[in-house]
Amino acid sequence: PPRSFTDCANLDARKIIGICYANTNRMDSSDYYFQSTLKSKDSVLKRPVYNAIALSHLACNAMLKGEYDKSLVLDLEVLPFLKKGDDYGHVAGMYACQCLSYFGMKESSQIAMLADSVLYYAQKDKYNKNKRLKQAYTILARYSAKQGDIDKAQEYNDSLISIYKAEDK
Repeated sequence: PPRSFTDCANLDARKIIGICYANTNRMDSSDYYFQSTLKSKDSVLKRPVYNAIALSHLACNAMLKGEYDKSLVLDLEVLPFLKKGDDYGHVAGMYACQCLSYFGMKESSQIAMLADSVLYYAQKDKYNKNKRLKQAYTILARYSAKQGDIDKAQEYNDSLISIYKAEDK
């Protein structure tokens, strides 16, 4: 347990381990660590934020497993709370997760608005802006192509390419 109210190392570690397992496609292990955050007895500063982040990661994991309805329910439950904070990159990622869920469900009516939200929050991100911009442009290009707007899809792809070129420099 933490030694002080501000020692969040235990919960931070659970989050990072959960993300690492998700990145290696070991979803059951990833889910375990995010659920362990929720079950943890640690009483720390910003505990509700840690719980909300764990739920949002569980939502993204559900999307990756093809459990789109579950993903959307979890994401929509915690999104209003997390939007009140300043982790714009995480919020952008949540909107991206929602878009990918709708793509998986072959339901495109919500994607345009959500994709614009990914872009909006990605542009405000101070931590890993390029990662979120790449997500936004990829989703917007895919959506535009699906709608038959090839010129718009190419614009988004061009924006994506310029980010990769800037990173290469």
